[in-house]
Amino acid sequence: LSLTTESAAAMLGRPEVWSADVAPLRGSLCVSLHPGSDFVAVHQSMKAKDVEMTVCPLNHTGGKEHPVSVAHGQKVPIGWAQPFKGTRCRAVEVKVGQEVLKIPDLQRTAVWELPRA
Repeated sequence: LSLTTESAAAMLGRPEVWSADVAPLRGSLCVSLHPGSDFVAVHQSMKAKDVEMTVCPLNHTGGKEHPVSVAHGQKVPIGWAQPFKGTRCRAVEVKVGQEVLKIPDLQRTAVWELPRA
């Protein structure tokens, strides 16, 4: 579960991402909140280090949430404002330069190569 806060987005220019671990055990409930996310965007372009990369989480209806800019070599946590709505997919739209790629579910391992310019 990753949560984002709109007030942090307004202050920082991007959403603050927190994760929550929920563990029910024999009638009691433990909730642990910590900053960060299991989902991290990393800009590792080898040749085009000056190309801008933006990651935009997509909500359960396919709408765009707050986009996150990722500088070359940077790791940025990403999250969804309402992660348990709909099908719980973890979809994002990634823009590298002018190329846009929609990834339908980050929970599945896959590799996409961008066309060479």
